[in-house]
Amino acid sequence: MTKHTASFALSMLLSAALLQAAEIDFRGGRIAVSHDGAQDPDDILAAPLECAMIHAAGLGPKLVHFDYMDQVGNGNRDAMEQSCLEAARRFGLNRGIFFNCQTQLDAAIANFAREGTIDAG
Repeated sequence: MTKHTASFALSMLLSAALLQAAEIDFRGGRIAVSHDGAQDPDDILAAPLECAMIHAAGLGPKLVHFDYMDQVGNGNRDAMEQSCLEAARRFGLNRGIFFNCQTQLDAAIANFAREGTIDAG
């Protein structure tokens, strides 16, 4: 997939996401996202689409964990890294909760263990 094709596809997906965002009725507490190894263009484009939807729905403050490349040893590292971090920047999400499991696995596990705990009371 060329850069131009990927940009066009992303633009179309983001437009659709923004139109549908008003329908999201999230009454839960926190959001955690995890992405696989990014061997395919759909993996690389899904991350910014999710970020756009979270942002458009006003749920950015509820996002507490976002990891990517969680199939350790696999994937198109540069494209997925750029896709995730650029989406975080573009949509005003906290980059401190974005973790590349290829290079930040321990930090990703620690953050998810801390933020992914369900409050029983």
